[in-house]
Amino acid sequence: MLKKLAIITTPLYDFNGQKFNIGGVEHYMRTLAHIGFLRGLSVEVFQRGDLEGKKDFGEFKVESVNVSSNQKLFDYACSKAGEDSVVVIATDQMDIKSRAKNVVVIQHGIAFDYPLNSTGLAWHKDVFIKFLRCIKNVMRARFVKNVVCVDYNFFNWFRTLSSFDKDANVWIIPNYSYGAISESELKSKLEGRGGKLRILFARRFVEYRGTVIFKNIAKRLLSEFDNLEFTFAGDGPLKPMLEGEFKNEPRVCITKYNSLESVEFHKNFDIACVPTITSEGTSLSLLEAMSAGCFPIATHVGGMTNIILDSYNGFLCYPKEEAVYDALKKAILMKKPDFDRIATNAWLSATQSFGLSNWSEKWNAVFDKMSGEI
Repeated sequence: MLKKLAIITTPLYDFNGQKFNIGGVEHYMRTLAHIGFLRGLSVEVFQRGDLEGKKDFGEFKVESVNVSSNQKLFDYACSKAGEDSVVVIATDQMDIKSRAKNVVVIQHGIAFDYPLNSTGLAWHKDVFIKFLRCIKNVMRARFVKNVVCVDYNFFNWFRTLSSFDKDANVWIIPNYSYGAISESELKSKLEGRGGKLRILFARRFVEYRGTVIFKNIAKRLLSEFDNLEFTFAGDGPLKPMLEGEFKNEPRVCITKYNSLESVEFHKNFDIACVPTITSEGTSLSLLEAMSAGCFPIATHVGGMTNIILDSYNGFLCYPKEEAVYDALKKAILMKKPDFDRIATNAWLSATQSFGLSNWSEKWNAVFDKMSGEI
């Protein structure tokens, strides 16, 4: 009988700063720990760290272990967890190997999806390196018997190069929105939309998330329309650039929010843009925007194609500045009935297909399967 859930993860809690780390994987692991707690499991999270320590958060415990590799962290966690446990590896990038029947790894999308900008001999070298990374990622899927993928994009890519072992268990569990506004709140939001359009970019401020191209798009549209307000919500190395570009623009706000309050934050905006250039799974920020009644615009990168049907529940576009600009301008100029229809379809998609209850049910099915094999 399954009694324990052990999670092996990249640092979830900062024992120096006494705070949780912020990021998609960290948010995912905290929610998975919550699901395990609701199931009645004893939940322990293990992470590597120079500073060793333990902390009890009620629903789960976190232990920081000073070891030299993720594999040694895994071995330590398994010795603590015991035979009546499921061990979840937070990401396949940790390169942990175990064919044990109670171990499952989470595959968060094709992380090595990046463009090649080189030319000549350097281009051939970069192609060869990318080929080697493909091989490495195929090998990673064979390290562990049980695999959970967050999108169909990885699964289909993997099958073009190889196949999963016959004894492997593979589940496709797309990401989730932690909450959603109610139907009455959605109706009130759409009815109350006034002359100003509030447009949100809520991502980490790095280039591959589309920060630079969206900055350029915002500057273009602000010069063309008087009724727009842009918000950049997040943090990252490109924050000083944004602050410098918009320091004299009152219609632009640069801020951040608590990830657990994402839906409540997104509720204040009409359009949410996720202009990712490379490396994306089923984007949490996209799903949270949709569940908050925003009109979503996303690039057709990674698992976002599993979420958006172009012109039905949002716009999908090519991951380049001009394409994102055209899609955003089209939404800005759209007649209210058409805008409201797409925003409503986005909300329905998020709440019915990508809600937390649906995600929890699928993960509990994984626990049920593995519990039967323990």
